[in-house]
Amino acid sequence: MVLLNEVKQGKKSFTKHRIKIIRAASRSAVYYSLQNRYRQRRRLFIGFETLSIVSVIVLSIFLQTYLQISPPTYTLNDPVYSLVGDSRDDTAQYLTKDEKTGKFSFALPKAEQGEEASAHTGRIADAYQASLPLKASEGVSYTDTKSNIAIGLVPQFKTGEGRKVDGDHIVYPAGSNSQLVYTLKYNGLKEDIIIHEPVTGSGALEHGFELVLPSGVEARLDDQGNIGIYSSDPTLFGNISFGSDEDRAKVDKARENGDKTNLVVTIPSPIVKDATGQEYTDKASFTLGDKRTKQATEANTQDNLPEEVKAQMQTKTTQNVYDLTIQSKDLKELKYPISIDPTIQTSSGSDFNKVTQENGVEVDNTN
Repeated sequence: MVLLNEVKQGKKSFTKHRIKIIRAASRSAVYYSLQNRYRQRRRLFIGFETLSIVSVIVLSIFLQTYLQISPPTYTLNDPVYSLVGDSRDDTAQYLTKDEKTGKFSFALPKAEQGEEASAHTGRIADAYQASLPLKASEGVSYTDTKSNIAIGLVPQFKTGEGRKVDGDHIVYPAGSNSQLVYTLKYNGLKEDIIIHEPVTGSGALEHGFELVLPSGVEARLDDQGNIGIYSSDPTLFGNISFGSDEDRAKVDKARENGDKTNLVVTIPSPIVKDATGQEYTDKASFTLGDKRTKQATEANTQDNLPEEVKAQMQTKTTQNVYDLTIQSKDLKELKYPISIDPTIQTSSGSDFNKVTQENGVEVDNTN
C-alpha cells in the first residue's frame, strides 16, 4: 500500500514537472516567435527606410541633373554686381511691389512725367515703364511711355520667383548655375543672363524667349544683329479711349495695315562680358522667328472699379509673337562669372554716347 502511494505520488510529481517543462517550452517558443517577428519587421522597416532614403537621393539627383531643378539662388556677389552695374538712382523711390500679386512695377508719377531731360543722363527720365511679375513666365514688360507700346519678354526656360535684392535689382533664379537679373537704367531695361560656373561640353548655350508685341508693331533683325521694334503711325497709339470693342478692332486693323516705319525701341545685339570686364561682341547673337498672332485678354486697370466690373470690362486684343533665341558660343575659356546681355533700350539709345559728360552728369551706359 505504501509502495502504491509512492508510485502514485511519483507519477503526480512527474506529471507536474512535465507540465512545467511544456509550459516553459511553450513560453520559450512564443518568445522566440515574437522575437523573430520583431526581427523580421525591423528588417523590413530598415529596408523600407533605406529604400526611401536612396529613392529621395536618386530623385534629387535626377531632378537637378535632367530637369535642372535646384534651390533658388538670389545672392549676387561682387563680380556679378560689377557685371550688371548700378540701377538708376531713383529706382528705390519708384520701384514698387504689389503685395497681393508679388509683381514689381516701375513708373514715375504723373506729376514728374514730361520732364525734358534727366540731370543724370541728358535724356528723358520717364522714357519707359516696366513691369516684372512674380513669375517670369507671365512676361517681363517694357512700355514706351510716349507711344504706350508694351514689349513683353517671356523666358522659355524654368525660372524661380522674382525677388528684389540689394542694389534694387530683380533676380529670377534659373537653375543652380544661372540667374536672370534685371536692372533699371535711365536709357532702358537691362537684362543680364548670369552664368556662374564654366560651361562644359561644346561651350555653347541657348536661351529662348517669346517676344510679345501689340497689334501693329513688328520686330526686325538687322544686318548688325540688332532687333528693332517698329510701329505704324504713332498717332494710332498712345492713350486712346475706345467706346466699344468694334472701335478697338478698327484701330487694331489700321495699326496692322499701316507701314511699320516708326522705331519704338531697340534690342542691341547681345554682348558677353566676363569677370575681368572684357566684352565680346562675337560670342552671342539673336535669331528671330517668323511672326505669328494670338488672342489675349486685356484687363481693365482702373483702381476705382470693383473686381467684378473689371472682369466684365475685359477686352480681347491681338498680339504679334516671335520666337527670340540667344545663341552663345566659345564660353569655356572665359573668366567666370559671365553675363550674356540682351537689353531693351529707348529708340534714342544709339545717340546715348553723344551726351557730353559734365559736372553732375553721369553717362549711364546700359550695356
